[in-house]
Amino acid sequence: MRIVLASLLAAIVLFFAGFFWWGFLMIIAEPAHVLEDETLAEQIDASLAESGLYIYPDYASQEQGGPTALLFYNSEPAPMLAIMGAGFLHMFVTALFVSLVVSRLDIASTRGRIALVTCFGIFAAVWANGGHLIWWRHPYLWTAFHIGYDVLSWALAGIVIALIVKPTIHGSTETDVAVS
Repeated sequence: MRIVLASLLAAIVLFFAGFFWWGFLMIIAEPAHVLEDETLAEQIDASLAESGLYIYPDYASQEQGGPTALLFYNSEPAPMLAIMGAGFLHMFVTALFVSLVVSRLDIASTRGRIALVTCFGIFAAVWANGGHLIWWRHPYLWTAFHIGYDVLSWALAGIVIALIVKPTIHGSTETDVAVS
């Protein structure tokens, strides 16, 4: 029960961390450029029939030099409630995974459990975003912005998980042992 509670509360923390990070900091940090040329936007909309990932030029032509583009195109606006629900479910499932790992490692100190979850966040951030930087050539500021979000979010989630998921020592929790 503690694992599910910790995962649920951590997912709530992750959700609100994302709301503040992407809602307020992205505007300030401006890690991405907004496509302001309406003519180009109309051409994209008219040229692309279906949602998907578009790469220009193809892989073989990229070695010849010149500009490249990676475009994620959605032909229909996404229903925000469905996105928020799927996002929260994703956060809960990942928090559940991390909570299960923390529960199995029996780390005695709260600080140690927070550090472990934060390390998971650092690992995931560097692995995924570093790969995007290298292979897809995402801009440095965009990559740093994503890494910052991932690390901060999981550090906050780590606090929640560490305070709720405590090690069992011979069938007792950390607080039960401290009382005896």
